[in-house]
Amino acid sequence: MQEHRLLRSSIWANDDLVQDALHVRKGSIGSWVRCNQSLSYIYDVKSVVNVHKELLSAHKLQLKVLVESGDHDLTIPFIGTLKWIKSINLTVTHKWRPWYIHNQVAG
Repeated sequence: MQEHRLLRSSIWANDDLVQDALHVRKGSIGSWVRCNQSLSYIYDVKSVVNVHKELLSAHKLQLKVLVESGDHDLTIPFIGTLKWIKSINLTVTHKWRPWYIHNQVAG
């Protein structure tokens, strides 16, 4: 079943109409592959909220933070990102919007 799902997503993502709709610049990628199975993860970080809180408490650093989160991310949905922003008491200075690299939508 998993292999069948991988095949369908690859067919979808490599379709010219889909790539046009997603504003993928022609020639910018080769064949899209859903998962890179060559990486072997041995450690899974469940939360980095405490790290962020510690960095933000170091007032001398005066860090600027860019929060990037997709609205269709199945691993970390945007509602989780909103909860994270609230939990570390960040101030939102710019509304959420798409961002670009070389005039192409990147996220």
